[in-house]
Amino acid sequence: MFYTRMPFLVGAALHLLFLFTRMSITQWRCVADDCSGLFFADFPISLIYLAFPDGVLIVFSLLFGTLLWGLYGLAVSALLNRLFGEHT
Repeated sequence: MFYTRMPFLVGAALHLLFLFTRMSITQWRCVADDCSGLFFADFPISLIYLAFPDGVLIVFSLLFGTLLWGLYGLAVSALLNRLFGEHT
């Protein structure tokens, strides 16, 4: 499964770290007034959930943004492997 590979997990963990520094966990709202940090971090998928209130936006970012960043991690790993990996 792709979601058990290390690059996916690193990308997902980076997104979760980013997300938890931009939100109030106890109140489920963004620290900034407009959640713009989450919007730009999860772009282009954040266009889907931009109009929702903070709590729903955080849940969608938690699910879809983490998946997106995990896929970004896999893509960067594949690119680095192709550029600098062993060629036999």
